[in-house]
Amino acid sequence: MLTCAISGETPSEPVVSTKTGHIFEKRLILKALEGVPKCPVTDQDLSPAELIPVQTLNKPVQPRPPSATSISSLLKIFQDEWDQLLLESYKLKKHVSAIRQELSHALYQHDAACRVIARVTQERDKARSELAEMKKNMKAALDKSQADEAMDVEPQGFSDELVAKIKQKKDELYKWRRSRNKKPAGLTTKQQFGQFKEVYTETLHSPSESGILSVALNPHDSDIVFTGGVDSQILCWNRKKGKKVTSLTKHSKKIQVLRAHKEHPILLSGSSDKTVGIWSKTDKWSLSHQMDCHSGAVVDIDLHPLSEYFVSSSDDGSWAFSNLIRGEVVQRVPSDGSLKLTAIRFHPDGQLMGTGDSNNDIKIWDFHKQTLIVTLDQSTGPITSLSFSENGYHLAAGSTDGHVRIYDLRKTSLLHTFDNFGGPINKVCYDKTGQYLAAAASSVQVFQSRYWNTLASLTTHTKEVTDLAWGPNANFLATVSKDRSLKYFSFQDLE
Repeated sequence: MLTCAISGETPSEPVVSTKTGHIFEKRLILKALEGVPKCPVTDQDLSPAELIPVQTLNKPVQPRPPSATSISSLLKIFQDEWDQLLLESYKLKKHVSAIRQELSHALYQHDAACRVIARVTQERDKARSELAEMKKNMKAALDKSQADEAMDVEPQGFSDELVAKIKQKKDELYKWRRSRNKKPAGLTTKQQFGQFKEVYTETLHSPSESGILSVALNPHDSDIVFTGGVDSQILCWNRKKGKKVTSLTKHSKKIQVLRAHKEHPILLSGSSDKTVGIWSKTDKWSLSHQMDCHSGAVVDIDLHPLSEYFVSSSDDGSWAFSNLIRGEVVQRVPSDGSLKLTAIRFHPDGQLMGTGDSNNDIKIWDFHKQTLIVTLDQSTGPITSLSFSENGYHLAAGSTDGHVRIYDLRKTSLLHTFDNFGGPINKVCYDKTGQYLAAAASSVQVFQSRYWNTLASLTTHTKEVTDLAWGPNANFLATVSKDRSLKYFSFQDLE
């Protein structure tokens, strides 16, 4: 450490004498040389020019004055330093908080912008797809119109050969029902329905046009399920793998109904675009035929026991019996224009057909003769869904008045009514054995046939349930809803 030769203290501005080598405080040595130009230590001649400044890396800290060494002075110094530190810490925290808010706002704006861009991109792509499809459909419709004008094609009606096949099938099914096992091995028991819970859920289809309206299970693989949405798409979903198999997009409006063929890889779809789609699978699913046999939205479809025929009903009040292999209408029965045909089902024997309409009536027909057998008119709201029991004796009907009515067809009378749904019934469906009946409204309820007990109430959907389908042996129920979810309910976990 440097020490001044005069004061003995550490100099704040040190200089060194080139003659004697002593170190001085510059201020003190210059004052000493003003009177006598001699070194105060050695008494040798010394001039200011012979003093050289000494460079130091760290300037010495001057000692505090004696007045600052008392306890009260030290406490005040510590208090001032502490206050200054706290003030600086407060300013720093305030600055960090402001920066965080700015960053959060910027991230929120970025996320919102990304969502808007994604939605706009999706809507743009959909508009482009619909435009291309519209051009294609317009060209097909123009070609078909020209072909119809040239050929003057009309439905051929029920031939004697087809009527004979229908009657033969009816006799075969009647004999089979009399000899069948009414409760096959593995059928879910009524006690197991008490253990039904949600075991699988998946959110599907577009959020911008939310809602799933229809569902169909692949009869050959219950892990494969088809869903039809408000977004006009049909999704083929693999439940076990949890991924989409394919998307069928030939319809231009919402999908009202789906039916999977029991024997062949064929799917039928009815849409508000007034067409029926017939899809088939070889290597992958593709559209085999798109039929425009109605002038209103197609609201219901059912397969005939002959396998190659189906019936469709429409908001225009008409129904059409068609060949799904050739994509041709066999017979179309128009309406008088005063009602909508809201539900249609074949009787299990294949000769009778039930229809529900917007005039609150259920009608049973000998369909190939187009002869009305009986009208069931106890409903106080339009009919939304029909389901024949497998034994052929009972008919379940759902309606917008929130009631499920069970009719005995042998007596053509009302057998039982369920009225605790609190809203419109969207679907009623017996399982394949006819032992159980499921109904979909704001929730799903399962009843036991004959005794009409409520076995299960499934309430995990957040919006009304629009459709449902039974699994093999009634081991599970697949349901869809306007909340965009596909759910499976069962008494056991699915593999």
